[in-house]
Amino acid sequence: MLRNCLEEYGSFNKSEWSILNALRESDKRFGELVVETGFSKPVVSETSKRLIKKQLIEKKSIDKDRRVRVYSITDKGKKKYDETKDEVINELKKVKKEVEEAIEEV
Repeated sequence: MLRNCLEEYGSFNKSEWSILNALRESDKRFGELVVETGFSKPVVSETSKRLIKKQLIEKKSIDKDRRVRVYSITDKGKKKYDETKDEVINELKKVKKEVEEAIEEV
């Protein structure tokens, strides 16, 4: 159960959750997502494509320099993130309780 909580976040995998979490705070450039999430460029690229396809994030050009792309979370992404965050917190509370009970038995 603990391993599952660390590998999956509701319907998201670790890289999807990390990108949504980073964008929940503020819009980010690609390089900023790589640094903040700690994932490789290919992982961030593939994951962001999946999230864009699901309409959970979007990629926009900056007016000053059209080559620069900024990623942001959509309203749908915020809603799904918040719902999932509550699920994850509840799962972690269950794990905590199981660990505390196991410690008491020792």
